[in-house]
Amino acid sequence: MSEAAGVVTSQRQQATDTIKGILAAGHPVMIKQEFAGGGFGNAILAPEDGVTPVGATGVTVLAQPSDVDAYVADSWDWMTGYRNHRVVIERFFTGCTTVYAEFELTDSATELSGTGQILMEPVATGEIVPPPTLTSDQRVELEKEAARICETFRGLGYRGRLSADAIVTPDGDILFTETNGRVTGSTHLHTVIRGRMLANDGAGRTLLERDSWKVPSYEAAVEALRSTGMGFEPDRGGGVVLTANYVPVTGAVMYCVVADDIDAARAVEARLHALEVRST
Repeated sequence: MSEAAGVVTSQRQQATDTIKGILAAGHPVMIKQEFAGGGFGNAILAPEDGVTPVGATGVTVLAQPSDVDAYVADSWDWMTGYRNHRVVIERFFTGCTTVYAEFELTDSATELSGTGQILMEPVATGEIVPPPTLTSDQRVELEKEAARICETFRGLGYRGRLSADAIVTPDGDILFTETNGRVTGSTHLHTVIRGRMLANDGAGRTLLERDSWKVPSYEAAVEALRSTGMGFEPDRGGGVVLTANYVPVTGAVMYCVVADDIDAARAVEARLHALEVRST
């Protein structure tokens, strides 16, 4: 386990110098607002074209040091959240997978809730539990090092949910990028679906959640699942669970496919998106 080169700062000059140093070494840069989520408070800078955005909505090419000066001057208010917050600046690694390990911190222990893989397209659109791209050794390392991070927070007095997020590079290195001290967008997958709806069978199932099923209404989605038999059935420990209603905002619902493995989950997902859903 190691960490990405970078800095957390409230100093504009330090931020500017750090960006210049990483770009001069030929690496892209990830900028993160201190308080944001899902990649929407992030920006990627690159020394040249060809970098695919992952974890941010786009890439800005800054080929010269003077370009960095101009960028920071124009973006400093945004970078600091318009409230003089700190900004995170770190080397951006291409071709990575985003993973996490979430814990519950109590007075007596740091207890693992579960691990997952966040789907970035290019910002967070869903996740897979457990992360299918990790080897067994990588999963052990993720859980071990994430627990060590969380123990530090517990020693400082923090209690509650804490998720340690990381990327897995093409070389197989695990680099921790941030921690989220709150109920996350993953908590319900571990505590409700795996912990209650699946109970003792939770560890043997794969969960695939996305927020992209376009439907006329939430009620229409419920009826489509009922009429096709695709809804979640406790007896078989599988099916589709609707986890959020975004129809008024995006025209879609969030769903979680519960299946034996990731291939089976993706097959169910393909069937789901092929359904013709009518208004009720």
